[in-house]
Amino acid sequence: MDAWNADDWEKELEAIWSPDGTVVAPDGWPEAGEFKGWRAMVEQWRRIKGSWAEERVDLVESEPLGDRVLAQVHWVMRGEASGAPLEVDVSIVCEFEGERLSRMEYFLDREAALTAAGAPKR
Repeated sequence: MDAWNADDWEKELEAIWSPDGTVVAPDGWPEAGEFKGWRAMVEQWRRIKGSWAEERVDLVESEPLGDRVLAQVHWVMRGEASGAPLEVDVSIVCEFEGERLSRMEYFLDREAALTAAGAPKR
């Protein structure tokens, strides 16, 4: 989270990502869909961050689910043009290739994230 919040693409984030990694934006997001490969992921992240005068992501909790991790984050933003504040809780299903992230899929619904991660029904 520190690297994201610091916009540290090249040093910290690139080091933990597989070069052919994939980010999947949630349904209903302004730019939904898959972004595959380091360059496409960074371009998407820059577009997202460019909409906000300020933004940060705080880790609420993470839970290992077999070979995946479910992260719950709280995203706090302030609009670039409007100055309007916005806070969103987001669930992220993380997959790995060895020690490196290979896929992150974002969900606005925690139950949908749990289902996608293959978690047993609770």
